[in-house]
Amino acid sequence: MIALGITGSRKGCTAPQYDRLRRLLRDHAECFNELHHGACVGADEQAVLLARELKLPVRIVAYPANFSPASGLVSLDAIEASDEVKRAADPLARNRDIVDATSALIACPDTAAPARSGTWSTIRYARCRDKLVVIIDPEGTVSWEDHRAREAS
Repeated sequence: MIALGITGSRKGCTAPQYDRLRRLLRDHAECFNELHHGACVGADEQAVLLARELKLPVRIVAYPANFSPASGLVSLDAIEASDEVKRAADPLARNRDIVDATSALIACPDTAAPARSGTWSTIRYARCRDKLVVIIDPEGTVSWEDHRAREAS
């Protein structure tokens, strides 16, 4: 069993991304026992609520960013639905904590890799840390990047 991280746009998933995320979580539920997320509005919140709606037998761990409560960026619903809440941290540091605590990452970015994006920064870090990275693009197309294989070669 593995711990799975989630990262994505604060805008939330597009309808095709959301449908694909739902199918991935449902169809691969037996492969992971933990879901780690950044406790943001948008894709993080959607993944957590999907896991609960699907009644997945997973432990959910939140890594909130140290945003101001007035920012509207923290999802109280995602935090409430979590089994454990880590101490709030700088967003980029917290994203790295999620990657370091997991074996695989599902990413739901809103665009191609822009220079200043927490989602793409997290994807790049997961690649460097030799993690399995699953990217669901806005059209719902899935790409699997198994960086673990490089290590074995």
